[in-house]
Amino acid sequence: MIDKIIFEKCLEEIKKEIREKMDVAMIGLSGGADSTLVALLCVEALGKENVIGVHMPYSQHDADFFNSQSKKLAKYLGIQDIYHPITHEGDLHRKNIETNGAHLGIKLDNVNHGNNLARTRMKCLYSYGHGLETKLKKAVRVANTCNRSENFIGYATKFGDAARDFAPIADLYKDEVYEFLYYFVSIGKLIEEFINKVPSAGLWPDQTDEKEIGYSYDAMKPSIMKIVSRHWSEEDWNEIDEFVWNTHMKNEHKEQMPSIINLRKYLDVV
Repeated sequence: MIDKIIFEKCLEEIKKEIREKMDVAMIGLSGGADSTLVALLCVEALGKENVIGVHMPYSQHDADFFNSQSKKLAKYLGIQDIYHPITHEGDLHRKNIETNGAHLGIKLDNVNHGNNLARTRMKCLYSYGHGLETKLKKAVRVANTCNRSENFIGYATKFGDAARDFAPIADLYKDEVYEFLYYFVSIGKLIEEFINKVPSAGLWPDQTDEKEIGYSYDAMKPSIMKIVSRHWSEEDWNEIDEFVWNTHMKNEHKEQMPSIINLRKYLDVV
C-alpha cells in the first residue's frame, strides 16, 4: 500500500514535472480511472483554471456510460471542458477506407476501427491544444493517460492514446492508479463515485480491457515485475509470464522512436 509519505513524494515529483513542461494541460476524459487520476494531478499542479478536459464519445453507449461520468468529473473538479462527439469522423473514415480499399478487400474489424477512434481522439486533443496555445500564448500540452501495466504490454494505439507530450502516470501499475485515487478520496479531494469502473477503452460495445487482453492487470503485474527485474528462471516461468513477454515484444515498437538510417556517412564525405 502507498502510505502518506510515499504518496506526497510522488505527488511533488509529478507536480514539478508538469509545471516545468506546460502552462495548460489538455486531457481526454473517458470517465475511467486513468484519465480521472491524470486530471486530478494536473489540477494539483496547475490549478483547475489551467486544465481542459475533452469528452469524445463515439456511440450513444459512450455518451451514456463513459462520458456522463467524465462530464460529472469535470464539473466536480471545476475544470473547463469540451464535448466533442466523434461519431461522424469515425464513421466517415471507416467508409472511406473500405470504399477506397475495396479492390484489395479491405474491411475495418473492431480492433482496426477502435484504433482509428483512438487516433481521432488524439487528433482532436492536439487540434484543440494548438488552437488554445495560439490564443493564449501559453504552452498547452497533451496529457497521456496510459499506465505502466498498459505500456509494458503495448495495450495502446500507436499515434492514438500512446501519443503524448507528457505522461504523469506512466510509471504506475494499474493497481497503484487506484491506490492514488483512493488516497485522494481519503484526503477529501475526490469522491469514490468517480473510481468504481471496470477498465475499458470503450472501443466497441461490451469491450473491457480484461476481455480483450485475456488477463486482468492484477494477474499480469507479477509477470511484468518479474520480467523487468530479470529475477526469474525457466523453472518459475509460467503461462502468464509467457503471454506478457510475447505481448511486450510484439508491441515494443509502440514505445520506441522511429529509427533513422544514417546516410550522412555517405553523403557528407569531405
